[in-house]
Amino acid sequence: MDELIRHMGVVTGVNGELAHVMITQTSACSACKARSMCMSSESQEKEMDAVMLEPMKAGDQVEVEVRERLAWKAVLLAYIMPFFVMLGIIVGVIALVVLVSIANGTTSQVTDVISSMGTNMLTVSIDSDTDDPVALSDMDELRELSHISLASPVASDNLTAGYGSDSDSAQITGTDGSYLDIEGETLSAGRISVE
Repeated sequence: MDELIRHMGVVTGVNGELAHVMITQTSACSACKARSMCMSSESQEKEMDAVMLEPMKAGDQVEVEVRERLAWKAVLLAYIMPFFVMLGIIVGVIALVVLVSIANGTTSQVTDVISSMGTNMLTVSIDSDTDDPVALSDMDELRELSHISLASPVASDNLTAGYGSDSDSAQITGTDGSYLDIEGETLSAGRISVE
């Protein structure tokens, strides 16, 4: 059975079923087995709220009893729980810093990619033009506009190429010479065919 920890105190106020009690440390506290977990051993006077078993008023002398098991729960709530809360906050802050760092790195990468394309380049993609196909003459009309310096058509498709009994699939891209100027690229080998 749980041992009881007892303290004498004086009621300093009453609030509903709770009595506000001032406990004064006595010489018996130094010999008490539960002194290490008792909050009142830290100071000469300690205030606490206790449930009243009978009506009381300010100034009444009372004996406060606490079960040892409840004292251990109080120690857990007062000392161990704040440690875990603090640990959770630290882990949360570290996770937040890591996420912000990753987001900043990703933002920087995307910004670099967009910047490398240039600030004055526009790419128009046409998914399906079966009803009104885009012709090379449309590209010539675009090039004649005063606010467009370069324009290049690009078409690509996956095809299967064969020679004799051998075949392989490849992605074929067709464009004109302006494409290399727009992308700031040069041919490493071969030549541009305009036929």
